[in-house]
Amino acid sequence: MPDWEYVDRSYPHDGDRHDPPMTSSEQLLFRREQRLTHDLEYKAVYEARVRSVRGGFSLAARPNSLGRHRLGLAVPRGVGSAPRRNLFKRLIREAFRLMQHDLPGLPDRSYDLIVGLRAHELPSGRPSLVEVRAALDHLAAAADRQWRRRGQGLKPPLQSP
Repeated sequence: MPDWEYVDRSYPHDGDRHDPPMTSSEQLLFRREQRLTHDLEYKAVYEARVRSVRGGFSLAARPNSLGRHRLGLAVPRGVGSAPRRNLFKRLIREAFRLMQHDLPGLPDRSYDLIVGLRAHELPSGRPSLVEVRAALDHLAAAADRQWRRRGQGLKPPLQSP
């Protein structure tokens, strides 16, 4: 007989066990349902014609009825090489992930957001996450003000095929 004992630690092992509460890092995920994934979703946002620009960043926005913001990216080749474009995309996604609950509009309104880059106005150096977060916050606030001035109500998002 071995001096150790096998303990079954499979989950759940009893009926009265509950899921642990979510930690703050689990609440700041960037899941597939938080992304714009189809061309019809991008088209609907662009056709709403609400845009704001700050430096090399632009943002197009459209209200949705999902109760959460969604993000799309538009990074043209003019931004630079593939590693440089990927760096910008990672920084924008990370900024969105960290700020998703603090962006303007929630809880009464949520938006589909497309962040684009304007290659001719981007700095040539490496961007920082702080700069990207500041730009995203400024652009989202400007878009929210535009929608509130328009007095547009919530419109249901296009259904994905």
